[in-house]
Amino acid sequence: WMNNIEPWCISRQLWWGHRIPIWYCDDCGAATTGMEDPTACGTCNSKNIRQDEDVLDTWFSSWLWPMSPFGWPEQDEKSIEDLAYYNPTNVLVTAPEIIFLWVARMVMANLKFQGRLPFKHVYFNATICDKQGRKFSKTLGNGIDPLEVIEKHGADAVRHTAVSLAPLGGRVRMEHGDFDNGARFMNKIWNAARFLLKYVDPKVELPSIKSFEPSMAEKWLLDNLILTKNIIPHNLVIKKDSNELVIKIIDGLGSKAFIPLPEYFNFFAKRYVKRRVELMWSRINWDLSGRKGDWK
Repeated sequence: WMNNIEPWCISRQLWWGHRIPIWYCDDCGAATTGMEDPTACGTCNSKNIRQDEDVLDTWFSSWLWPMSPFGWPEQDEKSIEDLAYYNPTNVLVTAPEIIFLWVARMVMANLKFQGRLPFKHVYFNATICDKQGRKFSKTLGNGIDPLEVIEKHGADAVRHTAVSLAPLGGRVRMEHGDFDNGARFMNKIWNAARFLLKYVDPKVELPSIKSFEPSMAEKWLLDNLILTKNIIPHNLVIKKDSNELVIKIIDGLGSKAFIPLPEYFNFFAKRYVKRRVELMWSRINWDLSGRKGDWK
């Protein structure tokens, strides 16, 4: 993205934007600019000057984002301190379609004015599209209102669906029916919790797992739990500072910076619920029929 950089036309013919700070003299034809709006031509001192009618390209304004929020180009003590602390930052999270429009141009500006890169890592979100691969658009009317699906399925189901469909930096093809899968998984968690709390008093402290001898089936389940747990990167340390968490993931995994959701789903839905909960239910039924089991 930073090779073969070509000249960039920064003027746009729009109603809104930062107007180009160039004034032209109608007498001598010279151009004048400055930190303050000029009142006369800088060449012939004529008062007959007019400002350029074009505005700056949006990206020409926003490429200053790594610097301008922290007071740059002011040189007061706080601005200098803030810029030194926040620039460069560690991670930029953005969309893949603006790599050159914004990301590359922030790199250009920061290298020019600060002599360094503005960030160490760039994490690209997935782009949500309809089933035909088209981006959501008001014009096409193909979008999904998140409030509607949250009302129907619940926020957790929407979160699970979005994360499970999202490849790193790729395109997500989504429709309303996809949220049914998230709703079913949340329903499994809900029912498993209800089943557990029906027979286990939450106020009573459970004995240590080391205090009982597990059966063959229980050993199999525990082995699967350990295997699933080990999928989490060993250097993924969850801390209060969310920025630190992102750094841990990206530094440790590179392009595989994601939480392996399918493995957790398979363990909970296909192993714990389908095998363990059903096994406990059969033992409970055995007890209720007058034959004692050791399901607890």
